[in-house]
Amino acid sequence: MRHLGANFFSQFRSKGLMNLFKKLCKQNQACKYTFLRGKLDEFTKDHVRHRLAARAALVAAHAAAVAQGTQVPLGPEPDPIGLCDLPGFDPPNTRRRHGRRIKNFAEWIEHEPLERWSLLHDTHGARYGVMTTNLAESYNFVLRGNRALPLTALVEGILYGTINYFKERRELALNHMLENPNTPYCKAIMEYMDVKMEKGMSHTVLAIDMAARSLLDPLIDQKHRASHFEADPQSMEPLQTRTPKKNWMIHPQWEDRLKWAGLLPFARLVEARENVSRLNYDAALITCLVDRWRPETHTFHFRWGEMAPTLQDVSMLLGLPLAGEPIGPLEEPVGWMHSMDARFVGVREGVGPISFEAHGPRQAWLHEFQIEQFGYPDVPMTAAQITRSLEAYLMWLLGKTMFTDNHGNTISARYIPIAQEIAEATEAEHIIQRSWGSAVLAATYRGMCKGCQLTSHGSGIVGCPLLLQLWSWARFPIGRPEIRDGSWPPDELYDAERIDMPTFGSLWTSRKRHFGHNQLRNCYPAFTEQFDLLLESDVTWEPYSEDHRDEAYPGGISNMCTRDWAYWMTKAKIIFDIFVEEMSQQRVMRQFGQRQLIEPPPPTVPLPPRVHAYNRKGANKTAAGWLQLLAPYITGWANAPAVSWATMGPFDLQEFEHYLRAYMPRTRLRLSQACDPVQRDPSTMWDTYPRHSTSGTRHHAAVLTAELQDDAAQYARSLSSGPLLGRYEHHASFAQRLQDKLRRIYATITCTRSSDVAEYRAAQRPPRPSLQVHQPWHAPRPRMEVPPSPRPPSPNQAGGSGWQNQQQQEPTYEYWQRAGFGMEQQFPMPNFGWRPRMDEPEGEGHMSTGSGSRSFWSSAHDQDETQQSYQDWISSQQQTPPPDPTQYSQHEQGYMLPPRHRQPPVRMYSPSPFQARPPPRRGGGRGRDQ
Repeated sequence: MRHLGANFFSQFRSKGLMNLFKKLCKQNQACKYTFLRGKLDEFTKDHVRHRLAARAALVAAHAAAVAQGTQVPLGPEPDPIGLCDLPGFDPPNTRRRHGRRIKNFAEWIEHEPLERWSLLHDTHGARYGVMTTNLAESYNFVLRGNRALPLTALVEGILYGTINYFKERRELALNHMLENPNTPYCKAIMEYMDVKMEKGMSHTVLAIDMAARSLLDPLIDQKHRASHFEADPQSMEPLQTRTPKKNWMIHPQWEDRLKWAGLLPFARLVEARENVSRLNYDAALITCLVDRWRPETHTFHFRWGEMAPTLQDVSMLLGLPLAGEPIGPLEEPVGWMHSMDARFVGVREGVGPISFEAHGPRQAWLHEFQIEQFGYPDVPMTAAQITRSLEAYLMWLLGKTMFTDNHGNTISARYIPIAQEIAEATEAEHIIQRSWGSAVLAATYRGMCKGCQLTSHGSGIVGCPLLLQLWSWARFPIGRPEIRDGSWPPDELYDAERIDMPTFGSLWTSRKRHFGHNQLRNCYPAFTEQFDLLLESDVTWEPYSEDHRDEAYPGGISNMCTRDWAYWMTKAKIIFDIFVEEMSQQRVMRQFGQRQLIEPPPPTVPLPPRVHAYNRKGANKTAAGWLQLLAPYITGWANAPAVSWATMGPFDLQEFEHYLRAYMPRTRLRLSQACDPVQRDPSTMWDTYPRHSTSGTRHHAAVLTAELQDDAAQYARSLSSGPLLGRYEHHASFAQRLQDKLRRIYATITCTRSSDVAEYRAAQRPPRPSLQVHQPWHAPRPRMEVPPSPRPPSPNQAGGSGWQNQQQQEPTYEYWQRAGFGMEQQFPMPNFGWRPRMDEPEGEGHMSTGSGSRSFWSSAHDQDETQQSYQDWISSQQQTPPPDPTQYSQHEQGYMLPPRHRQPPVRMYSPSPFQARPPPRRGGGRGRDQ
């Protein structure tokens, strides 16, 4: 094929067409072969025509120049040779075209057998998918320089040449691995894969049967909080936040050292301020986010797609640097108790020796070195006091705000070397530049991966809860306070270096926060329901836009927010201590305003599960041992900006909808399950608060509404495709289902139980003339006349609570008499030996319920009369007219449907028209039953 390609180039003089010809030779699919051959014929024909025209124009211009005596004559262009004849192989009388007689590819290749140059027509399968092997030329390359040697020397030359060949390439491979630890293949293969991946970005993939490929790991989901919440919502409690109860003030002489370390913008977020309360961490809101965190993808799974805190959020909200050395692994200094005690002794009078535990110094002992404890600002502080108070402050800042853990009273001793280094620095070069932002995000990821599987009482969330709360407030309206001073004055907190300036989280932490009187805070079930019902339009996908920045921070924000933007899309792993976490920016591209692929690509180098499970429990490894295990990831972070996810173009809403259709069947979208009110237990008079959450009723109403829509659509299709008037039972069945489901929807939304809604009973109407001679095939129940009355108010209006006016809404005896029905007719009873008596006085044979009450039991001699009444009722049923006209026919005849009456909710006891008071209580003692 390579030699045939060279002949092709000599004929048509185009390298692009030659490559297209080689691609045609290697095609093994008939459709692609036909398409490429047609294109090759078209391109070669146009190319020959353009070449001839260009040659003619060149000859004419050259002839004119020669006539003027300015140029020498143009020599003739050599004619292309073409393919030569093959005697013995060509069929008889074969005449090939040569030179300029060939006008396109078909004329050039017409006499060449297809099986000799096309892989598709390799009938005998001798090539095995390989067009050209060049084994002979490769062997000549190995033997170059050794051909004149004796046989023994020739063999030794081949041996040592092969060894040197593999040695050189092994050294190149090792160097490539050290320089690019995250690259699993050689440079040539990676370049080839990058080209193919870039080409694949332009393809649109339609997901088919994606529900079978779930995003949830069954082993993880079995222990996940979402699974437990789905099974028993009442047993779940919010996670606790191990956060400080008081913020520290910042001394002016700390600012330079905090700025050198890259911590000053973050320190301003948790600084104690006058007239501004400390930011209280909302454990319920943070727990709702943790419940939706999935360790399988390292993203939150919502109804509207996947989201996650990223390095962009860390930079914009917290202002922490991303460039620098990763923070890990950390190690406790040997003898830290004695050295720390020696540094702090005598710094403040009245403070005893260091108070500590095995984990680290106690937090209460460090609080003794706050600057207000020294009398600041009224009393000046010495240089030693400023240094030691800064060291104590850094211990609090690292251990209680940035990297919280489950130790509530102590702070880890692993932060002592970092705090001492920053506190004692006199120049910026004395402080190591660290990647604080990536460490905070890694600690938060690890805290959520661990916290989403904690269900016991008192479990806590570790990491940086401040990041999660600010991230939620910036994007969701749930639990978010109102900031009435919505703009940051330009002259407040201004720095010439533009470092000590506000971040996107400053307004939330440095202003008074107001919550509406009807806004829920610290309400775990309510927040869970709100996240389940939140719409995609309520989410702020890009909260860091220039318009929002100019509106909220007209004076600008800190340079730390945007300085390390090159790290936002990196594929490198983030590290804190011994924990290694993986980011999934390719799954949350809409947060960056980029195109979200239907099937996000997997990580280039997935993080092994054993590395993600690293922890210090039972691991007696030194810092050197941990450093050896984490060396590939530490080296990879040094090259983080160079290894990033490629931008995929601007956001496309239509493609995002395809992504949602593929994403939704593969995960859990809601935590609150659908709940029918009829399944709930009735409340009692001793309940002082609602015993049941209403979080599932809206879902249940949505399910019923969807079913109702399907039934209506099916009924409409049957009417359009069937006869004009079908069987009556089909229409009656649909009407009954429609009535039942509407009643259940109304009960789900407005009532405690479905029995709170009374069934509608139509009034007795005279039959239509056309139906008077019709003999009914069924015997419907007698109907009562319902007097028209105004529609009762809705449950949320005054007077809408039906059980407050219980006696007025219950039908009375006089009501039944006005309706034209006696008690026996409305409630017929068989021969059971008793019946209600309304006209007999109280006397022998009757059981009395008290003064002025009705009689309830009849004597035995009344059984014959009861039997006769029952027979009369049976006869009346057989003479009942057909059903009432429909709603449409009633409107035509001037009838109006009576309003629906709602029955009050049944509580412990509901009176009836036959009973004057409840039955006597059991037991006569004073207590709960009384």
